[in-house]
Amino acid sequence: MDAWDELARLGEARGAELGISGYLHPDDFLIQFFLDHFGRDGEGRKKAVDAYFETGAQSAALLSQVIERSEAKLPGRSLLEFASGYGMVTRHLVKDNWAVTSCDIHQQAIDMLRDEIGVQAVLSRREPEELEIGRFDVVFALSFFSHMPLRTWERWLLRLYRSVVPGGLLIFTTHGRASQKAQLQMMLPVDGFAFMPQSEQKDLAPEDYGATLTLPSFVARAVERNLSTAISYFKEAYWFGHQDVYVVKAG
Repeated sequence: MDAWDELARLGEARGAELGISGYLHPDDFLIQFFLDHFGRDGEGRKKAVDAYFETGAQSAALLSQVIERSEAKLPGRSLLEFASGYGMVTRHLVKDNWAVTSCDIHQQAIDMLRDEIGVQAVLSRREPEELEIGRFDVVFALSFFSHMPLRTWERWLLRLYRSVVPGGLLIFTTHGRASQKAQLQMMLPVDGFAFMPQSEQKDLAPEDYGATLTLPSFVARAVERNLSTAISYFKEAYWFGHQDVYVVKAG
């Protein structure tokens, strides 16, 4: 049994314990991230798989907490998970009885989400205006605006907000002050926005997907300017111990 076969076996076993899909895709950047962190020997592979599933479960739980704290009375249970990757969080959202539609820029991820996790999945686009998708009670973008350049940041904000039904929620995270202290080698921007064209995802153009730092002042102005509304809930360093979370309620 080679290393990936062993990893896949560990994933299936962990998924069975949790009552969710345990399928792992070899192109999944996040499982590779955990392997780089814990090591690729037998013990490292097990720790990487455990961390992958635990992190996904934690994000699903945090999302539920954010929705509860927003005090929104959602019309239904439809959810768009934008920039979903290969389903680290998706599989847990399905277990939480969300009617999930996933959206990602990688065709391999879309195929995997449909075939292995069983959700609706839509291929994203480089330009926000080219994305054709329905409307949802919740639109959730985890670790997406933490990578967008200024050229598309506010355009994506508007596009995703337009995918929320009245009374629904747009929920997204960003790199803020805590991220800058924890991991980003970037200066705090005077205007609230900074972008560095480099990323560990080598299959994406660095000018389209890099490292982005946004302060709450920039996000608040962007929401007011583009959405003609205000942030309804904000908590600093809420996700992964350093990413800020924002909620905007659709009118």
